[in-house]
This record gives sequence, structure tokens and C-alpha cells, in this order.
Amino acid sequence: MPAATIRPRTDEDPAACVTALATVQRADRYPVHWPDDPEGWLTPDGMRGHAARAALADGLRPVLEVDSGATAAIGLYERAGWRFVRAMTADWHTADGRLAVVHAYSGPAGH
Repeated sequence: MPAATIRPRTDEDPAACVTALATVQRADRYPVHWPDDPEGWLTPDGMRGHAARAALADGLRPVLEVDSGATAAIGLYERAGWRFVRAMTADWHTADGRLAVVHAYSGPAGH
């Protein structure tokens, strides 16, 4: 299977993103509670593709957290230049009832 790439979201993407989110939610219970507006949950007002750029524009470095078991996502972020900062115990439970362990990543400069 080819490696996933990161690209800007297009107007055609939201429906597929909601479908993907539903698949993840069934498999991994993420998000734990299904949002009333899943497309809005995926794209909060003012955040469509601008979060990392907005942080950099404000002189900040973007940071994300990802479940330690999400190896495909971790690989994607690392290939895109995100750098591992630390692992920590989250305040939510995995599908098997354990407290989740998340990895924090710092975004690449100029992202």
C-alpha cells in the first residue's frame, strides 16, 4: 500500500472524511462521543487547513497529540516532519478500557 500524503482539503473531501471518521469511531471509539455535526467537528470555524499556519504566523510552533497505537498516523506525521516530543497518559480510555497513551509532536518549522 502506498504511503499516505498530506494535501490541502478540497470541497469534495468532507463527506469522505465523515465516512472515515465513522469507520474510526466504530473500530477505536474515537471520538468517544459521536458529534452532532461531524463535518463541523472535523472543521471547526476558521480552522479549515489553517491551524498550523496560523500558529507559525503568530510565532508559535504547532503541536498535536496522537494515540500511541495509531502507527499509520504517526508514520504520516513523522514523514511530514513532525518531531516526537514526549509520551503521556491521556484522560480517556481506549476501546479495551485502558487509559490511552498519547504521543505529542511538534510541527515542522515553516509547515
